[in-house]
Amino acid sequence: MEHSILAIIFTCVLSASAIDPFKKGSKQDSLVESSNLFGLHVLQLFSEKNVVFSPLSLSAVLSMVYMGAKGATAHQMAQHLNYARHDLSARDVLTAYSDLLLELSPPSSFLRSRPYVIDSASAVLVSEDFALNET
Repeated sequence: MEHSILAIIFTCVLSASAIDPFKKGSKQDSLVESSNLFGLHVLQLFSEKNVVFSPLSLSAVLSMVYMGAKGATAHQMAQHLNYARHDLSARDVLTAYSDLLLELSPPSSFLRSRPYVIDSASAVLVSEDFALNET
């Protein structure tokens, strides 16, 4: 058991040292921290259940809703998604997600083939009887 834990810690440290992290305080860094905090909060809500989810995907789809929200709804979403804590506007969130997904994608020249592929497909489905405002 101890060897397994040490192996996991070693792997995490090695992986973290190989990654070129975002600059501390950057919009991407703030987005990642916000997403992680939100994911931990959701995990705490379901701590008694056996659940698996992607904090990045969950916050991404809610961010799409946030980008279209106005007034009190936008304010509440910014609070719960932890964007207000980092002073992230809807435009900041959009730019940071775009930059983050580019950063997570491996370069095409990496070992002459891509060692992994990250695809993200998020959507917001709205009932036909729900009125949406065009912006």
